[in-house]
Amino acid sequence: MPKVSFPTDPPFQPAPAAVAMPAQTVTAVAAPGRRGGLPAPHRLCLSAITLLLLGFVLGGRGFAHFGAPPVFVGDVTLALCVCLFLSHPVVAPLLRSRVVLLLVLFDAFGFARTVPFLDEFGGDALRDGVLYGYSLFALMIGATLAEEHAIRAFLALFDKASTIAVILLPVFLAVSELSPPALDPTLPLVTIKSGDAAVHLAGFMAFRLLGLHTLAREGRSWPFWLDALFWVCAIGTTIWTISATRSGMAAILVTLLIVVLAGHGRHRMVLFATITVAALLFLSAFGTHVERDRRDFSAAQIIANATTLATPELGGGQDGRVDYMDMQSTIQWRLAWWSRIVDYTILGDYFWAGRGFGLNLADADGFQTNPLAPLRSPHNAMMTVLARMGVPGLTLWISLLASFAAALLRTAVRMRACRAIGWDRLCLWILSFWAACLVNGSFDVYLEGPQGGIWFWSIFGLGLAVLDVTARTGPLPPSPAPGAVEG
Repeated sequence: MPKVSFPTDPPFQPAPAAVAMPAQTVTAVAAPGRRGGLPAPHRLCLSAITLLLLGFVLGGRGFAHFGAPPVFVGDVTLALCVCLFLSHPVVAPLLRSRVVLLLVLFDAFGFARTVPFLDEFGGDALRDGVLYGYSLFALMIGATLAEEHAIRAFLALFDKASTIAVILLPVFLAVSELSPPALDPTLPLVTIKSGDAAVHLAGFMAFRLLGLHTLAREGRSWPFWLDALFWVCAIGTTIWTISATRSGMAAILVTLLIVVLAGHGRHRMVLFATITVAALLFLSAFGTHVERDRRDFSAAQIIANATTLATPELGGGQDGRVDYMDMQSTIQWRLAWWSRIVDYTILGDYFWAGRGFGLNLADADGFQTNPLAPLRSPHNAMMTVLARMGVPGLTLWISLLASFAAALLRTAVRMRACRAIGWDRLCLWILSFWAACLVNGSFDVYLEGPQGGIWFWSIFGLGLAVLDVTARTGPLPPSPAPGAVEG
């Protein structure tokens, strides 16, 4: 078969086929007939998904609710992309993946727990079923990006899109606070949840800390002021965001911890931590306090979020502006609901199949908080799976997550051993960004909705593509020097 060789530094720069390269190279098998670029339907599909994801970053739930209920912009994009993909189907990358097999099993079981409830709950069953239904985005992305040239193009696009998003995000967060109601009087036109914004910031910052932005530019430099503006906006928005959300704070910490433990971006992490601490000292010294709907912006609130995240039972009254009782009550409310779910599934009658998709779990379990905008899920994706699909569904879910994470870690280790530093960093970035989604989804209704679920499954799909490309990698001789790019 023809081979395409690409050097380690930068690792995504292509070389002519069948040309012998030094020991510092890695050779990857490319699918015949696909080196000229992506087919037009696939380009349109990926473009539509990119615009959708960018809309979720800058518009949040407000953007997700564009459409005519019960059909919204995410559903329309999914239908369009499925049609485009089927017009030029590519299934070989999917058939080669063991992770995809687990995903199909999980989807099939989820579908089996949805169909019986369609007559009773109608559209609600389908709406709840997006927890697994949006995995179609993962399958399409995993198939269409499963080539080295496509991944290179994606990195270049993501570098530009993430820079634009981070620079604009402070503006849209301000609009989110002040926006008038949209067609739904309970939902502002732009509604960005702090936890969602924290996940995106974690992924965008990790991309740069790992040096993937440098690799994506392939030697081309950007103006210093643009990169500086990115970090000013990223750090400032992070500080604003973590004052309102503990789940978002945890997502950012987990993401950065994965990057640092992997040995990347330490210098920038030190600078990031120094600036953050200095900002907190400044806010505390000048008594900066901005009132918001629930948790105000202040140094005391940020410190309280961090301390209760580490020690949930900790309480106090720092400066009198932190409502510790509210913070404790949300913890107890979650634990009580999760305990209730465990009682009727693992210890009860819904062990094998759960309650299915369509039933409002908050109403059924007695934990509804807002009848005007009803809550449906228990602020934890794993508990949602357990409640709706029982223990077998939870087993499939955990197996899928563990298999995907293990595959990325194995590939990262193998690529690092072979001095394929770019692929090593790409696997780590996907793992860290994906982990941020899971962490936020463990304390909020995130994966069950389009603005979180589509992002989660899109990152999953990118991981499938990278795993497929690296699995088809030929002999990988170690190089004498990694030629790495310090993030």
